Amino acid sequence: MKEIEARFVTSDPSVFDRLLAYQRLGSYEVRFRERQLLVTDYLDTERWDLLKARSALRLCRRGRDCSVCLQTLCKRSGMVEVRDEFEEPLPDGYPARIDTLSCGVMDRVRKLTRERPLLVVLTIENNRTILDLVRGGGKCFEMVLDDVEFVNACDQRRHFEVEIECCTGDQFELEALLGIIGSGFELEQSRESKFERGLRLTRSWPAGLKW
Repeated sequence: MKEIEARFVTSDPSVFDRLLAYQRLGSYEVRFRERQLLVTDYLDTERWDLLKARSALRLCRRGRDCSVCLQTLCKRSGMVEVRDEFEEPLPDGYPARIDTLSCGVMDRVRKLTRERPLLVVLTIENNRTILDLVRGGGKCFEMVLDDVEFVNACDQRRHFEVEIECCTGDQFELEALLGIIGSGFELEQSRESKFERGLRLTRSWPAGLKW
């Protein structure tokens, strides 16, 4: 499926408290949904086949729930990013051997890796707060406030990020909403995914690979 989103970063975590205090942003009602603790492992081959294909594979744990997801990594032409995302729940939990996992996501992965073994290249721990932006009774956007820790990072181990993803709202509505958020809060547009940023902060980015 297509994922349409925008991402901001901040060095000031108090921005999260200010966003949580708002009942409305523009024409949207702000509704608190839930808080989650996520632990995400990103995987690739020793040859970085997925990264070279501008893709990222992640295993995400939320309590007892686990999912596997393959995303494309793309650079933005503006503030909004459009990318492909394929995600499936794993009813049996975290797999002992992801290489042998049978599902649609892993079928896509094996075409990119030529079935080379996968290993964990980055782990992220994330305290996530989820807000719904609602208009006319329908959820238009999802806003997540991420307090992220990059495990084994050499610098800037902790990281604060705001993501806004389209649900029923479209790209043009999102751009208008970003104008409201960007002008009212101390936020900086991010052009890197958590995966890209984490690889650089843990100094795991493969030597010689440039985009």
